[in-house]
This record gives sequence, structure tokens and C-alpha cells, in this order.
Amino acid sequence: MKVFNFGAIFPLSICLFSAACESKPEEASVGTEDVDIAKGLDKLLSVETASEVAGFPAADATLEYTPDAKYPQTEVLTYSWENGRKRMSGSIEIATSDTVKFGWVRESALAAMEAKVTNPSFKDFMEKMDGVGDYAIWNSRDKQLIVLSGKKEFSVWVNVSADEAVNKAKSIELAKKLLGKI
Repeated sequence: MKVFNFGAIFPLSICLFSAACESKPEEASVGTEDVDIAKGLDKLLSVETASEVAGFPAADATLEYTPDAKYPQTEVLTYSWENGRKRMSGSIEIATSDTVKFGWVRESALAAMEAKVTNPSFKDFMEKMDGVGDYAIWNSRDKQLIVLSGKKEFSVWVNVSADEAVNKAKSIELAKKLLGKI
């Protein structure tokens, strides 16, 4: 498995082109527990579990971790496979990776989740899902499943097919596997 840590590249480029590195960084606006969970995303979603859901060999997966020092609750872990799948972008056919993503682990509450579904700005693409965690929402615009389990919210994105119904079903399968770990 190949591993990419974008956290090592971006801070360097920021230091080279900005004096911001000399100033004291701002503290993350999350609790210690959120920071600990964000740092351990790969312990919550192993390559074996991602491979099982995706249906592709673990050995062929590439791991990409996108950290965010200021807001660790927005960090995302991505496992991807290059299987030659193509998609259309307008009239152009482009290569696309098959991906399983997990992240945005943070404290939340039922009221916050319900507000996402009832907000007029979101109602056209946010759909409440039954049978996944304490509350779940399918975001059809971003192909994202947002799940509340107790006081924790997390998101998964599975894109292994051109068929949205397949990706949605695989996202639900992945979320159910993660529920006992969050």
C-alpha cells in the first residue's frame, strides 16, 4: 500500500511563501477527544475494512491522509484504487479512482443533524436515512453519508461505481462497520 501524507507537503509550501510560520499557531477549536480520534482515523478504518467494502485488494490500495492542524475534526482518510474506471465530465471522459473515505469525526447532537435535513438550503439534497446509527443523512450532492452515534458525528464517502445506489449502499455498509468503533 502506498501512503501519501499531504500534511507534510502543504506546511512546507506555506512556510516558503508566507511569514505565517513565524507566528504562534491558533489552538484547534475542538476538545482533546476529537483531536485524538482524528489522529487515529486509520485505526478506526483499516485498509482491510476499506478493501472489504470496496471489493478491491488491500495490497493495491493507496492511503491518503489529509490533516488539518487547526480543525482536526475535518481530517479525512482516503483509500483509493486505480482500476481504470472512467467517468464523463461534460463531453470529456476522464479517469477516476475508486475511493473509500472516512473523516469529519466530531462532537455533535441530534438537533444539529435534524437541522441539516430541515434547512431550506439543504433540503433538496439531504435525505434522512433510517437504520444507521442514531441518525443518518445521505447527502446526494456530495455522495456523503453523515452519521450520528451517541454524541459523535462522522462522514463516509464510497465511490466505487458509476451507480449512485451502489455507492450509497456501500456507504451504509461502511458506516455500520464503523459504528462500534466510534
